[in-house]
Amino acid sequence: NWSDANGNAPSEGTISKTFNIDTLAPSASLTLSETELVVGQTMTLSVTFSEIPQDFDPAVDIEISAGSGILDGGSFSEDGLIYTATFIPSAGIELEDQAIGLSANWSDVSGNASLEGVISESFNIDTKSLSAFLTLSETKLVVGQTMTLSVNFSEIPQGFDPEIDIEIPAGSGILEGGTFSENGLTYTATFIPSVGVELDGQTIGLSKNWSDANGNAPSEGTISKT
Repeated sequence: NWSDANGNAPSEGTISKTFNIDTLAPSASLTLSETELVVGQTMTLSVTFSEIPQDFDPAVDIEISAGSGILDGGSFSEDGLIYTATFIPSAGIELEDQAIGLSANWSDVSGNASLEGVISESFNIDTKSLSAFLTLSETKLVVGQTMTLSVNFSEIPQGFDPEIDIEIPAGSGILEGGTFSENGLTYTATFIPSVGVELDGQTIGLSKNWSDANGNAPSEGTISKT
């Protein structure tokens, strides 16, 4: 639809070479398989990218709070869009409201950078080992005597049943009047020896059939001194 000064029109139009436009910034989401981690547990971390990421370095771009744990066994799905790894929490810690971040330091194949980082939902870690120790107020009991038994827990026990979890040798005596301290960490009871017995080398045990509020169980039971 144009011509020269003499009115000659071109015989055909002209088309340029093809070109591409990519002004879409890539994005990602980060999900965790768990929100509570206790002793022996791990969780799966998944990062889903909108486009195959370039310059993505999990060791740098996945941001984990110092001392909370490590990532292990990371791999991409066949289509290159999902990165999955296992988060292993550190032992002996108790942390709340933790989160894992994904930085914006990666791009798509066209060089478009991610506009912002991503933060996971919060999760809690409790991998502290439980413990308890059992003390007796006496080492020898004679006619008319009793002794105080005390169990000191490192955390408030759940599922603790004194009648089952405090193990007294058959025929040696009974526990009476058991109570917990106000903070719930110390259990105290009176041991009344059986009448007409003579026993040496006796001990009282505490089983490991109890846990903390998060379900962590102690690794072993406890035995009093003789």
